[in-house]
Order: sequence, then C-alpha cells, then structure tokens
Amino acid sequence: MAHSPEIRNEAFDLYLKGFSAPQTVAELKRRHPEAAAAGELPSVKTVGEKWPYIPDADGKTWSDRRYEAEASARTALTSDFVSLRVKMRQGLVRIHDKLLERMERAVDNAQDVDPENLEQGLYAFVNVFKTLTKEFDNSDAVEARAKDDIDTLIEAIKRTVPNFETEYRPRVLEEFKRLKAAKSQPAAQT
Repeated sequence: MAHSPEIRNEAFDLYLKGFSAPQTVAELKRRHPEAAAAGELPSVKTVGEKWPYIPDADGKTWSDRRYEAEASARTALTSDFVSLRVKMRQGLVRIHDKLLERMERAVDNAQDVDPENLEQGLYAFVNVFKTLTKEFDNSDAVEARAKDDIDTLIEAIKRTVPNFETEYRPRVLEEFKRLKAAKSQPAAQT
C-alpha cells in the first residue's frame, strides 16, 4: 500500500526526534485517527525496517538525512555560541573601558570623590577585568568544536567500516586509552 508523502514526512520527523518505530506508529494513529480506522497508516515493520533504508529522490536514506540535520544543527549551535561569546566580550570590553575612564576621572579629581563610590568602582573594574581575562583564556568553544569533529569522525567510520561497532571499536578504544596514557606520562629524561 502506498502511503502519502505527508505521512512519510511525519514519520521521518518523529524518527529525527528519536521516536522508535512502535512509538512512531502510535503517534501517527493518535494524529490521524480516521486514517488509522481505515487501515491507511504504515505498520511498525514498514516504519522500522523499510522506510529508513529506502533512498529518497536525492539518494539519501533516513540515516543520511538525520546525519545531515544533526551536522547542520551542530554547526548552527556552534555559530550561535561563538556569536554570543563575541557579543558578550564586546559588551565586557565596553564596560571595562567605561569603568577605566571613570576611575581615571576619579583619580584626576580625587578631592571631589566619595571614597565609598571609588571603592565600589574599583571592585567593579576588577571584576570585569577578571571576567574579561577568563573569557579571553577560555578554551571551551575550541573543545566543543574538537568534540564535534571527533563525533563526526566516529560516525563516518561507523558508516564506512563494516562491523566497526562489534569488531573494531573495542580495539580502537583500547588503543586510544593506551595512547592517551602514554601522552600523559612525563617525558623520560635523558
């Protein structure tokens, strides 16, 4: 039985959200009770064992399309994160500059300054300076991109190396641990 493209697209959207085949069919029945009553919805076998492996017009399976969607989402998230960090850094730099300017004016006009306000301004300046220093030294974004690259590499290996999960992955992880332990050892002195 041919199912409508809308039903297939809905099933794919549920697949992207992590629904299993039985959960997908149940959700489709909930959304389309008339089609369910008429027997026009796909079976669990169709959703779980057929549709995911049938290439679409572009030759892509559901796994291929999910991988592309996840990669696109990771790229967008990384871009948003970097953009937000840049905006935050720019804001902190502006605050830092204004506080520095106020502190310089306060020092120039020391006779007119309330000591309590000067102390509060000094604390604010120090805290902004500490935050800026930490922000410039922070490597979280670099680490996040490296982790994404590693995840992408592992996914590519899974897709291209037969029996990777069962046969090769344990050996790769063992070798990874050995290499990591070797790198963490201090260099032998000669």
